[in-house]
Amino acid sequence: MKLPVVDRDSLVATLQRLKDLRAWAMKKGIDAWAVRQALVIVMAMDTAAALRRGVSRRQLDFFDRVVRADAEKWLEIEIRRGNA
Repeated sequence: MKLPVVDRDSLVATLQRLKDLRAWAMKKGIDAWAVRQALVIVMAMDTAAALRRGVSRRQLDFFDRVVRADAEKWLEIEIRRGNA
């Protein structure tokens, strides 16, 4: 199965917005667990929307597996560099 290509600029912009959200939540004293729960809920909403648009569960699972593995590798590298 072929992995969809993600536009790097869009990914970086989205990551920055999520970092800003985290910083805003900390500044406002919002419980970190509430932020995490909200992110999980948004992912569930995104999954439902993708399924309605005709993306198969198999495609979503494949994408999520690859992206999680890439994220874990990236995090390991950043930890070794002292950046995380």
